[in-house]
Amino acid sequence: MTTPSSSSPHGTRNNFDTGPLSWVIGEIREALARSRMSLFEAVAQDTETQSTALRHAKTYLHQAHGALQIVDVDGVAIITETVEDLLDRIESGQLSLTQDIAHAIENAYQAVVEYLEELLSGAAPQPVRLFPYYRSLLEVRGAERIHPADLFFPNLAIRPQLPAFQPHSGATDDYVSLRKRFERALLPFLKNAGGAAELANAAVMRDIIGEIARVQGNQQSRRFWWVMQGFSDAVASGKIHNELYIKQLFARINLQIRRLSEGSSSIAERLLRDALFFIARAENPSAQALQIRSAYQLDGLVPADYEKKRYGQIDVDALIAAKERLSHAKNIWNRIA
Repeated sequence: MTTPSSSSPHGTRNNFDTGPLSWVIGEIREALARSRMSLFEAVAQDTETQSTALRHAKTYLHQAHGALQIVDVDGVAIITETVEDLLDRIESGQLSLTQDIAHAIENAYQAVVEYLEELLSGAAPQPVRLFPYYRSLLEVRGAERIHPADLFFPNLAIRPQLPAFQPHSGATDDYVSLRKRFERALLPFLKNAGGAAELANAAVMRDIIGEIARVQGNQQSRRFWWVMQGFSDAVASGKIHNELYIKQLFARINLQIRRLSEGSSSIAERLLRDALFFIARAENPSAQALQIRSAYQLDGLVPADYEKKRYGQIDVDALIAAKERLSHAKNIWNRIA
């Protein structure tokens, strides 16, 4: 495999341009604070009188969301879009505004502000750190999919160059037969809770995915199945522990094989991104996983403690007051200097 043929459109991951964000961070901070205040005003009112406060909360949220779209910080707009959807559902009567929902939104606002301030202070972009707050928003909404990979943004514009297609003895593109073999290993894998049998079934699926990868005629398909093989190899070797997300991902690979058997060669980008997420977070990755991590520049994109709440550990009002006093002190010092 050669080096990737294109680089990240944002430059290196640790070279985030803080200029545009520094221009709008004050507006974002103030708009979210006002939205939060209006939201809690609505909580204190009954459903018949809270509509005005809810509209104000949405208006201020729109202001913050607009500013975020200008600076285009990966992942953060997903949080504000999710809050906006919650407010829409409350306004239409699909959801009732509760203290739990208000606190989930408040925590999300605080996480967004603190995350942006980390970027301004020179931290590398890691939007997956926002996952605990995103998860809380989705839980109160009752969402079906709650996945950390939704906040994971590998550079899919990268095009790793793989060896050209060459016929292999014993390789077959009989996808119907390959899918039947895959499903025979998939079904017990979905039921097992661990042990050697689970790893053995994952190894069978890995080998079948490898057969599929070897018979792909174009680079895009070869890259996709190369990543799927690397993911399944990491699971089979115990580098990625089985959990609900992993079971779901193998089931989606099965659907991708079905599409091949139906004559479709379309690539599921979300499936590719989810597989790259687990490869990026794997501990002691296998050789193939390391190749994939290097090719897609995944190192450092998924912090090990992304499930832990990092933001909102300080009282919001106290933090705002402290920042105002600090700004005032700086202004006085500048005049003296």
